Amino acid sequence: MPPILPKRSDKKYLDVTQLTASAGVSYNKFLAKMASGVQKPNGLTVIKPHQAAAFIENLAIEKFYGVGKVTASKMLGFGIHTGSDLLKWTKADLVSLFGKAGNYYYDIARGIDHRTVEPDRPRKSYAVERTMDENLTELNDIHDYIDGIVDKLHKGLEKSHYFGKTLTLKFRNRDFVTRTRAVSRPHVIQTADELRALAHQLVNDNASLMTDVRLLGLTISNAPETEEGPTGQMRLPL
Repeated sequence: MPPILPKRSDKKYLDVTQLTASAGVSYNKFLAKMASGVQKPNGLTVIKPHQAAAFIENLAIEKFYGVGKVTASKMLGFGIHTGSDLLKWTKADLVSLFGKAGNYYYDIARGIDHRTVEPDRPRKSYAVERTMDENLTELNDIHDYIDGIVDKLHKGLEKSHYFGKTLTLKFRNRDFVTRTRAVSRPHVIQTADELRALAHQLVNDNASLMTDVRLLGLTISNAPETEEGPTGQMRLPL
């Protein structure tokens, strides 16, 4: 395992945002992402090149970035429990089992990730999701949860100064089938009242599909272009 730097609280960041932060540092995006989760909610982890192999080999397959629950379950069925297990598979075999994603799994098992870092990429959407402790079976309960999600979404939109023209409802049932439904307006959706009305409309329009709901989410996207590009790039005076 890489050395874990002591937990720290960056007072300047904390003073400005009222939030703690964890971070990961490494030589590519995959490893930096993995490192960022080691000391949540407030710490820094560094993975140096000579430490990458040991880190990956000991990492549980469910924790690999890019390996979702369904894929992880399939991998476990083939005896792939850790990075060291994944390392034993050939690229051809992984592609045969997982399609094009097999190339990615082959590379990350070896610490290879050629994706570039884009630190100033404009925000393209803003989303809030909630996974239920118990599946929702009544439409009234779904509407109640939607109200809470709308409140949180609107606060986030105001903080990030991101407003768009499209609202998307995401919902997942007990069998992990995920669906999305969207509605767009010719103008920016900016008020909480309009967000709420559109969200409830989406729920009502898809009520027949919303049975045993275990996840609900709302996403705003399709921001208008400005001279600086799409709106919503939050800047902090750090």
